[in-house]
Amino acid sequence: MPTPEQSTDPPAPLASRRYLARAPAAGARDTTHNDDPFRRLFEANPAPMCVFDLDTLEFLELNEAFARLYGYTRDELLQMNVLDGLPP
Repeated sequence: MPTPEQSTDPPAPLASRRYLARAPAAGARDTTHNDDPFRRLFEANPAPMCVFDLDTLEFLELNEAFARLYGYTRDELLQMNVLDGLPP
């Protein structure tokens, strides 16, 4: 069995498809997830994190740390895709 360094498989996702399917659409604020510990962890995490659509490359969700890192507001980034305005 190959070690993680030797594996040719893509890395495992950080969140399950089931959890991401529950995420609100870009720009929409869903108040039903206020008590969701994963959402609180995502939003309050000091590490920059984002979730984007693999087909369109549009941002679906991101935390404030991600917005600060790239110098845009959260709302500005939610109107962009991964290739818009980010360094190569």
